[in-house]
Formats: sequence, C-alpha cells, structure tokens
Amino acid sequence: MKKSPYLVALLAIAAVAVAVAFQAVVRDREYRSLLARGDAAGRDEQSFGAIEAYSGAIAMRPDSMLPHLRRGEAYLRRGELDQAARDFRTAARLDPTATRPLEALGDVLYQMTRFERAAETYATHLRLDDRSAPVSYKLALARYRMGDVDGALTTLQATLRLDDRLPEVYYLLALCQRDKRRYAGTAPPIKAAGMFSLRAAIALQCSAWKFSGSWAPRLSSSQPKGLWRLP
Repeated sequence: MKKSPYLVALLAIAAVAVAVAFQAVVRDREYRSLLARGDAAGRDEQSFGAIEAYSGAIAMRPDSMLPHLRRGEAYLRRGELDQAARDFRTAARLDPTATRPLEALGDVLYQMTRFERAAETYATHLRLDDRSAPVSYKLALARYRMGDVDGALTTLQATLRLDDRLPEVYYLLALCQRDKRRYAGTAPPIKAAGMFSLRAAIALQCSAWKFSGSWAPRLSSSQPKGLWRLP
C-alpha cells in the first residue's frame, strides 16, 4: 500500500521537529554546562578559565544577559575594568529590568573615576528599585566625588529614610556638612554613627574639627570599612 504524499510530508515535518527539539536540548545542556564551569572556575579563583567558559556560553546565546554579567564579574576580579564595563553595559542592554548589571557597571565606572557616569548609572538602578539603600548611598558618594555636594546631601537624606543603620552614610553626611561649613550639623551624624561603629564616629569627629591654614588631617586614614576612596 502506497503512503499518501500528505502522510509522507507530515512524517518528514515531525522528524525535523524532533531533530530540532533534540538539538535545542543538547545546546541548552551545553550552555548550562559552560555557565557551571565558569562558576566553578571563579570559585577556584581561575578567572581566565571563567572568562573562557562564559565566552563559550555567550557564543551559544549572545542575547542572554547572564553570561555577560558573569564574564564582566570575572574581568573585574582580574582588574580589567574596560572589559568589565563593556560586559556589564551589554548585560544591562539585554535585560533593561535587571538591576545587578547596573549596580556592577556603576561600581566599575566609579573605580575608573568616571563619577558622573557612575551617578547616572546608579540613578537608573534606583528608578528600577528605589528601595536599595546601598545603591542610594553609592549615588550620593558618586555625586560627592563629582563635586555636587548639594546633590549628595539630598541623596543621603533619601538613603537615611531607607536605612538609618549604615555608618558610612553618616560619615559621608559629615563630610558634606564640613564642605558646606555646617560644623554644628556634624554632631547628630557623629552620635548616630557611634551607635554602629566606633571607628566611624572617630572619623566623623575628626571631620567636624575646623583647622586654620592648610594643615588638616586626611580623613581617608579614618574611613570606616565599606567607604570608597574618599579624599
């Protein structure tokens, strides 16, 4: 009995569909394997191996955010800031709703002393998630470093409304008040920071002193842990 041409065509289509589905499963398994290999290499501090594995995952799925993000983190561990920024920027473009690439990109731009771009990136993050106190603090810090003390003060007030237990926020607040010559206003930050960090309180007390001439302590020597490269 001869098979109907329609049946033959249907069987052929089904066979192709099965082959395509099988290939998709194989590629997905290989993609996940490459991500796992990259993660394992990262845990073993083998950053070059991690970059190689994530690059393989990107080759398989160039429109996937995750391998770009993780390769950027691997580049960052190697101190390759330009490459890290490139991957974080790509990851943010591929998934505009993701906040991790934006925070990571802001951190890299800050390390590159591109404070204005870092501030713009943190602000974009906060438009997606306005409840992140650490990112709000980073935005204030970037604004302070770019010379926008008023903008930093405004952002710090918003940060304190989100979380009033971060001693570095009070430290930066005191520096802003010092720069604005608001010496009387440094007492509340000193008292508040002292509740959480004696070291921060000492640094804040130093920042409240008013010195004549060019002699003054460098506050960076008293920075609490977690505060980035303040002058």
